[in-house]
Amino acid sequence: MPGRSPGQGPLSGPHPAPGTSAGNGLPRPGSGKWAGMAELNVYQRPDSNWGWRLISDNGNVIATDGGQGYEHESVAQTMAEQVITGHYKDARTTRKGLHDRQ
Repeated sequence: MPGRSPGQGPLSGPHPAPGTSAGNGLPRPGSGKWAGMAELNVYQRPDSNWGWRLISDNGNVIATDGGQGYEHESVAQTMAEQVITGHYKDARTTRKGLHDRQ
């Protein structure tokens, strides 16, 4: 991404370079038996809330908290894990925009 500072992703806040550990205890992607896996990056935002993003081994962000932010790091981690592991897999599908009323 042109003009991007090293260590800065397309979203606000730093994230590790592709293939590096996020320090969150998850396996390092892109090497050995973890090749092709994504990395969960939990980070503190400039507003002091915590956010998360799932980064593919090629560096692309493939999922985020949507900018919601969480007061506690542990809550951000838990929500990310629930989304990633399919906790919400049975959610109903809608075709409404986020701001549409019922």
